[in-house]
Amino acid sequence: MRIVFVLICSVFLVACGGNANTSKRQSSAPVVKTQPKELPKTTNKPKVTQAKPLSSSMPLARIETNLGAIVVELDKKSAPETVRNFLTYAKSGFYNGTVFHRVIDGFMIQGGGFAIDVENKQFSRKVTRPAIINEANNGLRNERGTIAMARTNDPDSATSQFYINTVNNGMLNYRPGSAGYCVFGKVIQGMDVVDKIGKTKTTDRDWPVSPIIMTAVTVTMPTVDNTGATNKTSPKEADSEIAEATESYFGKVLSFSVGIPSSVINVELRESGAVKKGDVLVVKQQGEVICTASVVRVHANKAIAEIAKSSWVSGQIGKINKGDEVGLK
Repeated sequence: MRIVFVLICSVFLVACGGNANTSKRQSSAPVVKTQPKELPKTTNKPKVTQAKPLSSSMPLARIETNLGAIVVELDKKSAPETVRNFLTYAKSGFYNGTVFHRVIDGFMIQGGGFAIDVENKQFSRKVTRPAIINEANNGLRNERGTIAMARTNDPDSATSQFYINTVNNGMLNYRPGSAGYCVFGKVIQGMDVVDKIGKTKTTDRDWPVSPIIMTAVTVTMPTVDNTGATNKTSPKEADSEIAEATESYFGKVLSFSVGIPSSVINVELRESGAVKKGDVLVVKQQGEVICTASVVRVHANKAIAEIAKSSWVSGQIGKINKGDEVGLK
């Protein structure tokens, strides 16, 4: 039995990944190497439709689907980089029109990586931002109703795809010798919708026969009034919180040189390791983006990035100044 359990865990490490660099992939559907019957099952399914919020300071993500709405509380204290990443995708509208493309009854529902053309019934993998670090060693566990990041065998390969556990999946937790899958929040409303999705009819590759579409993913911040009741903030306040999360790694321009076909900026980052080679940066002046730049070299808290001629906002070519704000796109 122990050998079988280890093999089952290994199966998920490959199948749950959402990175476009997997060895086998199709443009219309994810590749799943196993059948649902080979994945772990459990009969311990507590009836949870609403969980107590973690804290009034946590962002709330509302996932609207064609089967109903799911509200998730995001634990930015335990998984700051993962929540920042999710907020960035949500704020940009990336998730709108994507599907839950992998559904396994008695396990989890996974989505956030494939778009659907409803009229032509065609699916396509979406282009994502750079992968993020794995924050699975944060004390949060893959329990029923939690939301976590999908990835490939590479622990630091998560991009946009996430999953919601429909049962307790302890084998996905971080432990010595296993990088685990990062939990970054929990469902506080709509667990009945999650269960409904989890019971939907699927193909032999776990793809829902009838598409489960995320029509919109929006984020708000709750507040607590003097009666102790939790309320949502205004959209302006929510946008401010999202901006704080998405711009948490901003730095500044140290120097700038014009070149052909590309110009170069030397950037000082507020945190060492905030960016890596290949990341796309934005350069701002008074809050307005004037160009984007691709990182070509990183050393400690310094980065060198190239600005292609086509990357400048119209009328802003060459107008970079020392001290201008820089951050991840």
